[in-house]
Amino acid sequence: MKDDAGCYTLWLLLCEEDEFWIRGLITSLASELGTQAFFPHVTLVGGFSAEGAQVESDLRDLSRGQTAFDAEIAGIDMTSQFFTAFFLRLKMHPGLEALFSQAKDFGSGSMYPPVEFMPHISLAYGQIDQAVKDALRTRLKGEFNQRSVRFDRLAYAYSGKGIPIPQWRIDHCSELA
Repeated sequence: MKDDAGCYTLWLLLCEEDEFWIRGLITSLASELGTQAFFPHVTLVGGFSAEGAQVESDLRDLSRGQTAFDAEIAGIDMTSQFFTAFFLRLKMHPGLEALFSQAKDFGSGSMYPPVEFMPHISLAYGQIDQAVKDALRTRLKGEFNQRSVRFDRLAYAYSGKGIPIPQWRIDHCSELA
């Protein structure tokens, strides 16, 4: 095995239509802000290191336990943290709660201790000036009012804080039931 301890993450992925919409927004913001674009997703749990056929089997088992679902966008938020610099906050949904709960026990388990789940879809990563983020939120606010996004797949992604964003990749993907 490569030295990839803790370099894999479980992602919840958007349906094709919503992925196209959010990916376009992420790409546009990256160009505008001089940041890097990335694949739209909700991080469930990170810190995995397993690879191979067992991961595929475990991912299929996890995805069979949940049907595709819609989650309502609660608003646009931001923090000073790199990976939550500017994001869409999602209202909690039973599907989100269930997948997060089950993901903590995925495969051989995460290397990281459980954290509080904050379901969101990042729109921009980086150290972005607060005034810029405030202006972006004002400009984009109406685009997300009373909108939902549909989730229909789980992914096992090579990604995380220690991996350059251009090297992130999805190694395994499974459709929700």
